[in-house]
Amino acid sequence: MATRLDALAVAALTGCASKPAPPRPPLTRIMVLPVAPPDRFWAYNNMVGGLIATSIANRVKSNLFSEKMEGERKLMGRKLTAALIEQLRAEGYDAVEWS
Repeated sequence: MATRLDALAVAALTGCASKPAPPRPPLTRIMVLPVAPPDRFWAYNNMVGGLIATSIANRVKSNLFSEKMEGERKLMGRKLTAALIEQLRAEGYDAVEWS
């Protein structure tokens, strides 16, 4: 049984290898899917054996950081999409956002 499968595999591979692949047209246009903004930011400080007050202060700082970065987080998806399109255009592609 194994020799029959081996022979079939060799025949299939040699059949595929005997035909040259048709030439593909050059890729010039790219449709870019919009990048989604991250759900949230995390700031984590793991204090092993730390004081409870320090741990609470770190959590408060982490929450404040997340609140202050909320506006930037929401804009991040659009900024990343625009940067990707800009770079693709700089490389010579016709890049547009898929909407």
